[in-house]
Amino acid sequence: MNTKFICLITTVSMITFLSGCGGSGGSSGSGNDEAAAVAFADPTSTQTDQLRSISFDATNKTVQTLIGEINRTADTASIAGKSGGINDLRTEVAIASGGIITLSPEDGRFAVRFTADPSTGNRLIGIVGAPTPVPALPIGTVSYSGDAQLSVQSGTDLYTLSGDVTILGNFGGGTINTTIDSLSGTVTNGTSNPIEVADVANIQITGSTLSGTAFSGGAATISSSEFSIGASASVAFEGSVFGPSATEAGAVIIIDDTIDGDVVIFGDVLAQQ
Repeated sequence: MNTKFICLITTVSMITFLSGCGGSGGSSGSGNDEAAAVAFADPTSTQTDQLRSISFDATNKTVQTLIGEINRTADTASIAGKSGGINDLRTEVAIASGGIITLSPEDGRFAVRFTADPSTGNRLIGIVGAPTPVPALPIGTVSYSGDAQLSVQSGTDLYTLSGDVTILGNFGGGTINTTIDSLSGTVTNGTSNPIEVADVANIQITGSTLSGTAFSGGAATISSSEFSIGASASVAFEGSVFGPSATEAGAVIIIDDTIDGDVVIFGDVLAQQ
């Protein structure tokens, strides 16, 4: 099949996050100093860390970024605006108003994937972790490598795909460039059994604006042998760097071409240095 390339400019405005108060020039004296964040699922820590969650709602085709926390003494967490008790393994949050948040922590990682299924409201999927303090951000260019997990609805075809992601952060220039490639997985059509597919699409998102520890926007270029995107499609891309020294980065993406076409893409990326 012919590969089709479409360049799309994101329509979602950049969100600017305010950092916490602190002294300048290395002095504080205000009593507001915070300990460096620990790994999300640290089995011994009793520390409370601020969390930033970035998620998408596939039903409403929206993305959101919210601030919460994990209190490891009280075993509570607030993620994507949902709060409740978190288990010892840090893999589940019982939402106080009903429902559950499922998390997938990895040893030593500061950011994790999550799925929130509240008893009232829509499912949310995304990334949550401890955002990097602004004074601890790198100065030059940093490369992150990891994986992407995407769902693509193209007409009656549903693709479930995973692939590689490379995120290049230019902290001096305030830009982020993201490449998702080797997307492979399965496709189903209606009630058909899943069919394996390999290397069906590549996505590049260039020129995302980095403001503090959060990034958003940019131009998306998609190359696919299975589906195409029209010029009227909208793109939402929001992300953050995580950990005490920006060792991890994650983001969510929505590409919606359902006004003039029949394709919508949802997913997330998670990477580390």
